[in-house]
Formats: sequence, C-alpha cells, structure tokens
Amino acid sequence: MATEWLQKGFSHQGLFHAFLFGQLSRTRATQALPPGRDSPELKFCHAVTVREVNKKFQNTSTACDDDNILAVLILAFNGQGLTERPSKSPCQGPLKVLQALDIYGGALDTVPMHMEGLAKMLSFRGGVARIKLSGLAHGIS
Repeated sequence: MATEWLQKGFSHQGLFHAFLFGQLSRTRATQALPPGRDSPELKFCHAVTVREVNKKFQNTSTACDDDNILAVLILAFNGQGLTERPSKSPCQGPLKVLQALDIYGGALDTVPMHMEGLAKMLSFRGGVARIKLSGLAHGIS
C-alpha cells in the first residue's frame, strides 16, 4: 500500500505536496505551535495542493480520481491544531502512536470546507466502494 501511494505521489504534483503538507501539519501539532504560526513551507504546500487539485477538477474524467480524493482527504484532516487539546488518555502501547491516533484523535482539527468537498467527490464517484487505491477506502471509513 505505501509503495502504491508513494508512486501516486510522485506522478501527481498536488498529491506530493499534500503528503508534505500532512507531515508539516503533524509536526506543527506535535510541537504545539500556536494557531496562525504556520511555516512558509506549510503554506506553500497547501497552496500547491489546492491549485493542482483544482486543475484536475477542470477535467471531469480526472476530477474524482483516487489520487485527487486522497489529496483532499489529507487537506480535510490536517487542519489547525486545537487550542484546547483533550486530556491525555492512558498509554495504550505502540498502537496508538503507530496509527497516529495521538494526533488525529485530538491534536488536529478537521477542515469543514475540505470535508464537504470530500463528501461530494465520493458522491460523484459513486461511493467508497468504487475506490481502487489500496487502503484509501479504509482510511476514509
């Protein structure tokens, strides 16, 4: 799965920058930077991702491709860090950290605009069952 996602990232400029944006967002969340203190790199990756996804929207045959859906998924789940983080849950071994539940379970907020876009893309695509990229349907679910 990881190899397939990386290959997609190297062939789709927007997805490549979405991967970078996601990592920069996770780094921002783990360093507990105050909201609005985004790095120029994070802003650049976000802008390139949005621009490239919008380019693919111009063509109806590529608008809802798996790689475009993945890029929007990354944008949707890597919002600003929450100002009031939930209380720490008890340590649950390596599984929590390996699956990034410590970050996506409370450190990062979702972005409603991208969540709505993702839902519309999935609707146009015909639902999650029509996703071909391995692991993507499970990630969305």
